[in-house]
Amino acid sequence: MSTPTEGPLVSVVMPAFNAASFLADSVASVAAQTHRAVELLIVDDGSSDNTVRVAEEFAARDQRVRVIRSPRHVGTSAARNLALDAMRGDYVCFLDADDAFLPHKIEMQLAFLRANPSYGLVFSDVYHSYANLQPIRLHRTGVPPLSFHELLTVRNWFTPIVPLLTRSLVRSVGPFDENLVPAEDWDYWIRCAQVTSFGYLPGPVAIYREHPHQTSRQSDRSVSRRSGSSTSTLVERSGYTRVRARRVTCRPRGIPSGSRWWCFASWRGSLAPYLAGATSPCFFESWNESTALGAWRAIRRVVRSSFIP
Repeated sequence: MSTPTEGPLVSVVMPAFNAASFLADSVASVAAQTHRAVELLIVDDGSSDNTVRVAEEFAARDQRVRVIRSPRHVGTSAARNLALDAMRGDYVCFLDADDAFLPHKIEMQLAFLRANPSYGLVFSDVYHSYANLQPIRLHRTGVPPLSFHELLTVRNWFTPIVPLLTRSLVRSVGPFDENLVPAEDWDYWIRCAQVTSFGYLPGPVAIYREHPHQTSRQSDRSVSRRSGSSTSTLVERSGYTRVRARRVTCRPRGIPSGSRWWCFASWRGSLAPYLAGATSPCFFESWNESTALGAWRAIRRVVRSSFIP
């Protein structure tokens, strides 16, 4: 990484827990940004491997890299909050220590926000990859069919590595909720949506690395224990009280007998008509293709028959 040049300073927040194997790739992707005025805040979250040593080596070579150490493992949300308290930038983005930015990520999104000051957050598309960072598929985030105020009561829309935020938005929203795991980023976007509008800039800006030890996979294993309380908390915070959750059982062609899906639908709002009229299973993009297609068909059938007067 070189000396900062002209342009607004952008803070890159990077929590790192036992990430020594991947940290160099993530830091290199920040160093390769075409927008050079950045500061990288690496927060060691009580790692037991060589994460601190690797991070401090980068900091010794470049004054724009700062290492913040947590005396114990506090979790991703608390680690991000430590960096947000210490940041100096006019804009903020998040990068996990096992993922990577594409070189134009900050430049493109920064130009968008500066040209559209009514937006406090811009998001784009993201590649998924295996451990070698070779992209295997492109997830086109796209513009949602509902307002974010409604949509975020149903599902999360993008991962933390995708958006760029203004400093004023971050200060207005406050810290990540350290008690809301694993939906802390989802909750954060809900609170952002209550303060500002989101802009969409098409095109990939980052690579989400899939590997057995990633934090999100560990979080996935805890969803079954916490998702009920997390979901109700998120719906309550969103303020969109017309959305209800109902468990439905149905068996369209190709779906095993007894398959159950959680369907979120609005009886009087716009959510049920959207689900009933959906033309693709993109609503369930986080599942594999066959499961998403089956879920979409099941939900569409039930919504048409049960949820629309």
